[in-house]
Amino acid sequence: MKFKREIFFTIVSVLLIFLASCKTITQSEWKTNAVEIEKDTKLENKNGFIVFTLSDTDDRSKFLLGTVFTKEFIEEASNNFVLYNVDIVRDESLMPAKDLERNYTLLSKYGVLEVPFLCLTNSDGDVYHSEIIPQDIKSSEAFFKYLNELYEKKGKFVDGLKNNISKSIGVEKIKAIDKFFNNIYLVNREKYMPLFELGIESDPENKSGLTGKFILANKQIIVDRLLSEKKYTAAINEFMQVLETKMLSPEEEQGVWCNIAYFSSALPNASKEDIIKYLQQALNVAPKSPRAKDIKDDILFLQNKK
Repeated sequence: MKFKREIFFTIVSVLLIFLASCKTITQSEWKTNAVEIEKDTKLENKNGFIVFTLSDTDDRSKFLLGTVFTKEFIEEASNNFVLYNVDIVRDESLMPAKDLERNYTLLSKYGVLEVPFLCLTNSDGDVYHSEIIPQDIKSSEAFFKYLNELYEKKGKFVDGLKNNISKSIGVEKIKAIDKFFNNIYLVNREKYMPLFELGIESDPENKSGLTGKFILANKQIIVDRLLSEKKYTAAINEFMQVLETKMLSPEEEQGVWCNIAYFSSALPNASKEDIIKYLQQALNVAPKSPRAKDIKDDILFLQNKK
């Protein structure tokens, strides 16, 4: 029995050493396939770090990659972050076509219009920071200071907001979800469908004034899928269902009518009369909105169109 116990404790000791070593694994170079970031951050229980660069022609990208993001920087930062470099190049011979295509898709997904650009996520993949890297950062030390400030100011705050959702009940839950959404960047809207639905369920009578917003956001995900398949009639029907809830604000309802008019114009048998009718509905629900003038101009254009 003593022999068995010794074997048992030896095995446990080995496992503990192995688990401890797993926690201290660091990166010494960039990961490049940022499609995997959410899986990796959950697996390692770390935040995510994505830097978007244009390495062959953008001087600022070259400087950061060569001077600031050193091997030592990556090793130290990877104690708390999983680090990715999403790079694009003008000279397409420098990168495999499939990698370049993937990276361009990621640029679009994360809303990157200029480089070098930084996105930070928590371990759940919620993007709590998204902006061009400041010009005044010129050393690894300065970037660490910048990174720590972002985590303390935004990362911890967003984690707290997410925790508040589970603690809240009734109308307070939809308010907590809305506050969380207002402080993150919705990179992958489909991922948040359960939260949209939870918000709707928590306030079915729209006491918060937010239920219509959540219904519309949730339905938009479905509509986007239909539009990608060019199923315009089905998309119109989905939006008509939203209007039937009577929970939208006037400007939200106006936006839906405008979208219905747009989808109608894409139908093979598009009717000018129907499009004008939908635009008129849009104008009627919010005649003094910021977009009202553009709607009037569109109606006038269609009426004069032969």
